[in-house]
Amino acid sequence: MANIHFVLQKKGGIGKTFIAFLLAQYFHEAYGECICYDTDPLNESSGLISIPQLNVRPLKLVDVEGNFEKNQLDVLMEQLLAIDEEANIVIDNGSTSFNPITSYIKETGALDLLKEYGHTVYAHSIIGAGKELDDTTRGTVEVSDIFENIVIWINPFWGEVVVNGKRFTDTAFYKENSHKYYAVINLPSFQNLFKRDLMKMLGQRVTFKQVHNGEGEGDLKFIMQRQRLHMIWRKLKQECLEPANL
Repeated sequence: MANIHFVLQKKGGIGKTFIAFLLAQYFHEAYGECICYDTDPLNESSGLISIPQLNVRPLKLVDVEGNFEKNQLDVLMEQLLAIDEEANIVIDNGSTSFNPITSYIKETGALDLLKEYGHTVYAHSIIGAGKELDDTTRGTVEVSDIFENIVIWINPFWGEVVVNGKRFTDTAFYKENSHKYYAVINLPSFQNLFKRDLMKMLGQRVTFKQVHNGEGEGDLKFIMQRQRLHMIWRKLKQECLEPANL
């Protein structure tokens, strides 16, 4: 049945949408299709919903007055439970929807119901370095209390991720919860020229495939920029996505 991927982290601006972006493209490329949802009500211009090529379905969890609408999660559950064939689903969740979604899942037994219907659920959480370390670790603790099949993404954007002088996989927290962790993925660092091209692509809200096909704007139409982005995508697939066996 379906493999359902929730991308969750309580801390904002840590790379959740980037992870959802990678997963969606990988599943599209590997399996020909991926069903995507975006639950962040504050992220219409920069979230997964802003990338037309991915055909993302918006889920409005917060009304105009800022109230959480649980019936929208009921709608999502109905759609997920109705899937009766192999499928990959990516659900991008913003920091504002973290508490409502995790509370809903705990209160309603949603994970057990999805499992009963033959689906496999994964939770993707991101760990950042420096000033982001404490907040992202706390967010990952909350995810670990609710989900199994957790995929940890180590994001080196702010520097090397070290907890009291130890790598994340050497910490007591990791060892205590390792039975819940499906994979630990270390995002690679890229040199400035490659990073610049990647940021331009993300800013234009286009996919790696679109850039490869010459659909980017400005510099992204140049052969060498397209070549560098092709190398980035190949590295991400070979070192992150394929070994994780998602």
